[in-house]
Amino acid sequence: MTNDQLSDLERIYGTGIKVVQTDKSIREISEIEPLVKASDIICAVLPIELLQELLNIAGDRPVLVGKNERIPTGKMIQLPDGTQEQEYQ
Repeated sequence: MTNDQLSDLERIYGTGIKVVQTDKSIREISEIEPLVKASDIICAVLPIELLQELLNIAGDRPVLVGKNERIPTGKMIQLPDGTQEQEYQ
């Protein structure tokens, strides 16, 4: 989350918000379901099929989708299943 995005959240929802960030590739929504259910507002950058699942478990909580530029770092990362993917910042 960028500083501008955080500032906008505080402008909209008030100061003193707590941001819990998951900075990894999510394969299944069940990986973050406890965080979703413990949150008042959800901000997500996910593939469309995972966003649909997220909406299904979010209930009445607002789900915001961030607009970010994915910048490749030039490095590869290994995922838990052994596959590798491009790392982005």
